Amino acid sequence: MSGAYWFSTMDLMSAYYQVRMREEDVKYTAFQALNGL
Repeated sequence: MSGAYWFSTMDLMSAYYQVRMREEDVKYTAFQALNGL
């Protein structure tokens, strides 16, 4: 999947620490705020 990108959005205002994921997938995540990553 060279050059492929996945984008998603979530409302994390009150549930930031409730997003579940596997430990080995954490390195593939990033969150962007108004002032950058």
